[in-house]
Amino acid sequence: VPACHIEALLNNLLTENKEVALYRPAKLKTLTQKDNLVTLTVTRGDEEIIIESPLVIAADGADSTVRQALGIKAETFAYEQTAIVTRTTLKRSHAHIAYERFHAEGAIAMLPLHHDECATIWTADNAFAKSLLALDDKTFLARLQQSFGYRLGKLSNVSKRHAFPLQLTRAEKMVDGGVMLLGNSAHAMHPIAAQGFNLALYEVAMLLEHIRKKRTAHQPLTAEDLQEVSRQ
Repeated sequence: VPACHIEALLNNLLTENKEVALYRPAKLKTLTQKDNLVTLTVTRGDEEIIIESPLVIAADGADSTVRQALGIKAETFAYEQTAIVTRTTLKRSHAHIAYERFHAEGAIAMLPLHHDECATIWTADNAFAKSLLALDDKTFLARLQQSFGYRLGKLSNVSKRHAFPLQLTRAEKMVDGGVMLLGNSAHAMHPIAAQGFNLALYEVAMLLEHIRKKRTAHQPLTAEDLQEVSRQ
């Protein structure tokens, strides 16, 4: 499912939920912790907003502002690889089957979308990826066809290509007091196994399970609970 559709659905759920206060656009200015309470200073345009909570979830990506505000160090490792992302139109149906091909020039993933289109992710070392990006669309399509083969039949067109340099980011810890790093803010990984999003969803599920147990028992969620979630 294209990310834009997932984001649109989540956005609708957030905006329609009267129990959710949504501050957007906004930027985190400061974060402090004292007496089991996290205090956030958030700016929205010229407005400055103070938010207090016993629990803050930082799901703000590999360059996490919250992680930096907490002073949590992160290990980074450059893979010296680039992911080229585009959409490829087929001349026949993909039958809702995803393919991934591995060879000396890198890995090519073809993921079925609506109609006869595939999301294409070609992961290769930086130098080779740069040469692919320099090709015109017709030549790139021919190279893609040659490297991927004809398991999906004849490829007819590609959309605009986007390049993403790849690196591993791993925080030294996921929990600091009442703040928990979640998803890419805690661990951004190589996309070849397509596990980053799944891992984040698993963490959400584990966190919700602890929150529900605490609510049922009429007990507050503690830093120790967050530590247990991070270990799971």
